[in-house]
Formats: sequence, C-alpha cells, structure tokens
Amino acid sequence: HEKITKNMHVINLVKGKMIFLINNKRKIKINLSLSETLLIPDNFGNYKIISNSNEEYQIIKIVLK
Repeated sequence: HEKITKNMHVINLVKGKMIFLINNKRKIKINLSLSETLLIPDNFGNYKIISNSNEEYQIIKIVLK
C-alpha cells in the first residue's frame, strides 16, 4: 500500500507482530512492532507498508492537519 504524506501521520500497529514502513526514494526502512506508535512527519514523502512475514496486520492511522 503506497501512502503519501502531505500532513503528519501517526501510525499504531494493533494486529500482527511487525510491519515495515519503506521509503524507497530516501532508502529508509523503519520497523514497527505490535502496540508501537510511529510519528511520520509531513516531509517524509511516499512510503509503503509491508508485513514482516506476509501475515495479516491492522493499523490505526491518524492524519494530523
């Protein structure tokens, strides 16, 4: 799933063991474990979320304007 940050995003992993947020342009890979929260600044750019082991995951995403 490709996401675009025009505003700050707050992401919390509520189901699954681990996911990765990947920004290919900046060559950044961030891991997020169950119950962890990540703040993504508006200048982070495009990113995609993938599962650690192709398992199902669920996130809560808040977009701050």
